[in-house]
Amino acid sequence: MRKSNIIIIVTFMIFLLVIPYVISEVVILKDGNKYVGKVTDEGDTLKIATPDGEMTVKKDRIKAIYKDASAIVKETTDILTEAQKLIAGANKIEDPKERNATLDKSLEMLNKAQNICMDVIDVFSGQDGKSIGNQLKEINSTMKHARFLKVMDKEVTPPKDEKKPVPPPPEPEKP
Repeated sequence: MRKSNIIIIVTFMIFLLVIPYVISEVVILKDGNKYVGKVTDEGDTLKIATPDGEMTVKKDRIKAIYKDASAIVKETTDILTEAQKLIAGANKIEDPKERNATLDKSLEMLNKAQNICMDVIDVFSGQDGKSIGNQLKEINSTMKHARFLKVMDKEVTPPKDEKKPVPPPPEPEKP
């Protein structure tokens, strides 16, 4: 065989070996471990084919599975958009308790989106990592805004009327 044919065959073989990991998923376990690889459902377990080999994990140990960075950004964007709508609506609510309840709901949603980003931010690099990092910044900024609106609603108790001693009047100036 000619040298160019060998190079093409070797390149193709490498491509076949690498492609399953390019089209991979991120599996987050409840204990915090993360695995990136091709996932196969096998009933009560998942088989994860990683670059280091295959492993089997019981489904009850899994916290979340994400397809790719774009799916994560889409999911967290959807959550962020809904939370922002709640916050905008909360601005129109006069009753402080009702407003705080709405803001609390938005903060719960934002906390979920924040946790998703935090789970995977160290898994992705390059543009994917940057996209997730930017999404996390937007989520944190929105959380800060919602918390600020809640702080403004806290009732301030007026100070008690305490009888302070009255200072003596100033002495008149002597000519």
